[in-house]
Amino acid sequence: MTKIFIIGATGHIGGAVLDLVYPKYPDVHIKALVRDEEKGKILVGKYPQVTFVVGDLTSLDLLTREAKEADVVINTGPDVKQDVAISAILEGSANHSPKAYYIHTAGASVIWDSPGSSQTEPKIFDDVLDIQALKSFPPTALHATSNAVCSLPSPPSHTILTPPSSYSPHLPLQT
Repeated sequence: MTKIFIIGATGHIGGAVLDLVYPKYPDVHIKALVRDEEKGKILVGKYPQVTFVVGDLTSLDLLTREAKEADVVINTGPDVKQDVAISAILEGSANHSPKAYYIHTAGASVIWDSPGSSQTEPKIFDDVLDIQALKSFPPTALHATSNAVCSLPSPPSHTILTPPSSYSPHLPLQT
């Protein structure tokens, strides 16, 4: 049975992912990271076959352990610097056999520059033609470190999804 570990399941993007995956793949075991027991109970109330663990992005041992057990890790967590958490997830995924998959969502903030930077001209990025520019933001860029961590050569296959904005007719679970 395929095992998915999802971070951010009670949010907009994570909730939309669950709404798509849960009914379409009933034989997949889905485990969600939630911040407290009450959020987990609400999640299971909507998705009865989903299990949960309580923790957050600072629960590094938990992230490593759950990533090691999962075939797929989907990180739709909050738009905050997640470098240490991502490293813990990739460490766990690297020890999974067969090869694991890591899907990381990032927002438009991946192209924000830092206040006072020298970038003054607007730029429209093409995700194919400008891939090298997108992968080579300076270390001062808001999420440059997280993206660099995700782009390190590592055993798990990984993808960074960067929607410039997200919309879902489904509100986050009221927790």
